[in-house]
Amino acid sequence: MSRPALRDRLHRAPRKSVLYCQACGHDSPADGDWRVSPVDADPERVVYACPDCGHSITTRPVARPAHV
Repeated sequence: MSRPALRDRLHRAPRKSVLYCQACGHDSPADGDWRVSPVDADPERVVYACPDCGHSITTRPVARPAHV
């Protein structure tokens, strides 16, 4: 496979951090248009909800800035 062909194939590969809504099929990068809100029972976590149907997609730890 030539380098341009390989580069084109790799460029079209889906991003690994794409989230999918099982309820309606919406997809977007993890840092895309998801509604992110804190989890009431655990302030160290947030829930990602679909902007189209409101279905909860995943719960993840709160992103913290890296220590310098």
